[in-house]
Parts: sequence; structure tokens; C-alpha cells
Amino acid sequence: MTDLIPAVILAGGKGSRLGGREKALVPLLGKTLIDHVQKRLEDQVSALALSIRIISPWALELGLPILEDLPNPNRGPLGGVAAALVWAASQTPQPKWVLTVPVDTPFLPADLCKNLTAADQKTDAAVAASGDQVHHTVAAWRPALAEELLNSIRSNALSVRRFQEKIQTVEVPWDIIDMDPFMNINWPKDLKVAEHNYFKIGDKDQPRLKT
Repeated sequence: MTDLIPAVILAGGKGSRLGGREKALVPLLGKTLIDHVQKRLEDQVSALALSIRIISPWALELGLPILEDLPNPNRGPLGGVAAALVWAASQTPQPKWVLTVPVDTPFLPADLCKNLTAADQKTDAAVAASGDQVHHTVAAWRPALAEELLNSIRSNALSVRRFQEKIQTVEVPWDIIDMDPFMNINWPKDLKVAEHNYFKIGDKDQPRLKT
């Protein structure tokens, strides 16, 4: 890793579609969702932080920097992205990029950081895509966007996609061969699909679709 590139796990969702459970703590294949995401990222980035709406005991136990949504709670994923950009912009030296990923994407690819941050210098954000889907919160952002994003939120902008449409954004595609690496867990049925269709191979617990 030549550049220092941090990542922020977005864990501010209420998990209402999963029965109100804290999404980060939902178990999958013997680990919590946040355990899966941390494992996927730890060898790709220089530092990890956690973005949440309300500081909870489980979050403190992780030992990660905790970022509260900006400019205030209940701003949805965009508030978490804003917190990530402000945090990255405050670091010395300031990183060229900061990654954001949602906590409900437990099968992130091992080349996520490398591919997203290979974008042109004129690019403001690089967002992951697979199949016919764009995964707007799985993205690399320029920390210098922090103030522009905060101003957008103060003007009642709440959509990550719409903010990306306002800036210079590129899509970075991933092939779906055995699995979609950006599968996310929103409903109990998604957990069941993941549990039934993914299995561990080797020491890296790399999931693949069963054939």
C-alpha cells in the first residue's frame, strides 16, 4: 500500500427490516456483519473508523475511532459519508482518498481499495458497480469534498446518489462470476440466502456461491 488510505464503516442504519436489530451485530456464518467487513478491509486500508448515529457500548468495545453522523443524527447514509470525509480531512498528512462501505456488505472484494482509488486525479468519487447495480455507499471519496457535502446536507440533500451526480464521479465495475461481492443484508431472507449459498474456503474465509 503506497498511499495511506483510511476507510469508514457506515453502521448508522436502524435495521428496521431485520426486526430492529443492530445491523452490525447480526450474525452470519459464525461472525457478526461488522466482523466480516473489518476482516475484508483490514489488509486493504491504513486505518478503520466506524460511523454511527448513536454511540453504543458495542461500538466502544471495537476500539475503532467512532464518528457520529454530520451535521447531526438521522441524516441517513449521507451523514455517515460526511463524517467520514471530515475525519479524513482532519488527518495529517491528509489522505488522497477515504473509503466508505456499509456494514451490511460482508463479502467485499479483496481488490476494493486498489481498484476504487486507481481513478483519475480529476475524479471526486469512485463508486463500485456490479451487474446492473451501482453501490453508491461503497465508494472512494476525496476528503476535500467535506465542506461541499456538509453544505448539501444543510440544504436538505439526503441522497448519496444525487450528491455523486453533482460531482465528478466514476463507476468502477466488478464482474459477477460466482457471487456478487457487494451483496448486502437488508432482510431476514437475505441472511438465509447468504447462509445457504456461501461457504468458507481456506484461511481467508472467502465466500463463493455453491454450485
